[in-house]
Amino acid sequence: MSEFMIGSSVQVQEPTKLQTPALVMGYDPTSEQYLVRFEGANKPTIQPTN
Repeated sequence: MSEFMIGSSVQVQEPTKLQTPALVMGYDPTSEQYLVRFEGANKPTIQPTN
């Protein structure tokens, strides 16, 4: 497992956010996921299910 420095910029491997720089905010060991905050105005969009 690779460790990221808190505050470092990373590329997120998600098709909708490949061009969006993300800052590592922390690591959640229970879900084994890094917490990231996206820079810029690109907010995650939630598609409503009808």
